[in-house]
Amino acid sequence: MTIVFLVDQNALRHRGIFVNFFSLPASTVSFPAKLSAKYGYPIIFSYQYFDFKTRTYRGIVKNLETSDRKDVREV
Repeated sequence: MTIVFLVDQNALRHRGIFVNFFSLPASTVSFPAKLSAKYGYPIIFSYQYFDFKTRTYRGIVKNLETSDRKDVREV
């Protein structure tokens, strides 16, 4: 099964949690991490960008390590 979340870079205060981002508080969504912790599914992160040098769109896909789930709040 695959679940996809399209996430904005800054979550609304009532929909996210604040984490340290370069020593500044930044709001991010927590629901994908909660689902991963509850059901044991992996989290796969991806983003796309335009490469001005080659004038093409590129994508990065990474499997995030979720073995340490003690920081994730319960669903």
